Parts: sequence; structure tokens; C-alpha cells
Amino acid sequence: MNERIIDQMAKMEDVNGLISTYHSSDEEKIRLWVLQALLTLKHPEIMSIFAEALNGDEDEEVRGFAAHALGLMKNNHAVPVLIDALASDPSGQVRAKAAYALGRLKNPRTLKTLIVSLEDHHVAVRRNATQALGMLNDLRAEKSLIKVAQEEEDINVKSNAVKSLGKIKSLQAIELLKKILLDDPHEKLVKSAMEALGWIGTSECFEILKAFQTEGANKKFQAELSLILNKLEHKLQFPSDDQDSSADQISPMNKEKVDYKKILDRLNKLGSDS
Repeated sequence: MNERIIDQMAKMEDVNGLISTYHSSDEEKIRLWVLQALLTLKHPEIMSIFAEALNGDEDEEVRGFAAHALGLMKNNHAVPVLIDALASDPSGQVRAKAAYALGRLKNPRTLKTLIVSLEDHHVAVRRNATQALGMLNDLRAEKSLIKVAQEEEDINVKSNAVKSLGKIKSLQAIELLKKILLDDPHEKLVKSAMEALGWIGTSECFEILKAFQTEGANKKFQAELSLILNKLEHKLQFPSDDQDSSADQISPMNKEKVDYKKILDRLNKLGSDS
């Protein structure tokens, strides 16, 4: 058995033959090729073989691909096996792929497991879990994401947490996001905070971001700032009919006046350091 034969089986849509090959092969690469071929087909039995692979294949690359594929299928019947993989698979890479797949499924049942995985010792799991929580768009993740954004040491995980706070439109995070803009030395986090404030989209967010655009501030951010501000200005001027009237409120932590000078000084310092 080789990849060419598996490809021919896929072109013939021989699902039963491919599944039989998966079960009979003791070679990891053959089982992986079979799953890759099956993913290109549409058949009611396909999801079950991916769930079986994720749950019991001895090879972590095969299990990881199975998790990835289940996320692509966007079938909520895959939620239980993905939750189990995220909670208990011994491989960090498999757990990471399961976390991202759960985010793609956007099922509220996954919230608790994803929040628990924010403390996983494997950085890729934390990175994907923070991103997945943003994809879930569930405000119940707010407190946990704020904690990650404040305490996480890995920049990529922290950046994903910041973005996810924006995607869930966390009013409680505005103070933290403003602090990142003013004080954080990492440009990636500054950029993520900009995006998050744009997604939250209150008038306070607009004022904070507008300060970055004035007086020839850091050119690195100008193009994206213009885009964010244009969209946000339109949103504030022409709110959609279904927009929650509370979306434009000032967060309770943020009643003080925006310090434009400090923001501009911080931005210019970032520009001079680059």
C-alpha cells in the first residue's frame, strides 16, 4: 500500500476500502494518508472514523490530524470526543489542535473545558484555547481571558487573549487594553489591543484610538488605525438596529478622562525604538 493507491481509492470514492485500510495498517504514515484522503470525500461514515482516530490512534500526528479534520467538518457530534482529547490526550500538540477545533465548532458546551485549558502547561494549548474562546464569542469567558492577558508570560498567548477580549466585546477589558497601549513594550500586543478596542467599538474606544492617529504618530500603525477608526466612526454614527444600547457605555473601570498626551508620548517612543 502506498500514497498513490490511496489517492486512487479516494478518486473512486471507495470509502469502505479506505476505512478498511486505516484499520488494517500498522504504519502511521498510511493511516495518516487515509485520513487525508477521507477528508476530501463526503460520506456519513467519515466523521466516525476521525473520532475513532482521535480517541484511539497510537500516533500523535494521526490524532492531531483527526482533531483538525473534525474542526473543519463543523459537526457538533464531534464535540464530546474533542472535549475528551483536550482534557486528557497526553500530547500537547493534539490538545492544541483539539482546542482550535472546538473554537471552530462554536458550541457553548465547550466553554468550561477551554477555560480550564488556559492553564495547560503546553504553550500551544494555551495559545489555541485563548483564540478558541474568542471564536466562541461568549462573554462568560471574560474574567478568565482578562487574567490571561494580565498574567501570561508568552506573548502569543497574551496577544490571543487580548484579541479575544475584543471579539467578545468585553467592556471590563477596556482599562486593561488602554494600559497595554500606553505601557506595554511589545508592538504585537499594542497592535492586538488596537484591534480589540476597534471590535469592542464604544465611543470611549474611539477616543483612545483617535489619539494614536494625531500629530504624526508611529507610522507602523497608521494604515490599520485609519481602517479601524473609519469602521468604528461609521458604526457609532449609524448603529445597526439590533445593536445593544449598552454597547456604547463607558466601562465602570474607565470613567476618567482619556490621557491623549500620554498615549501620544507612548506611541512616539515605540516609533523611535524601532
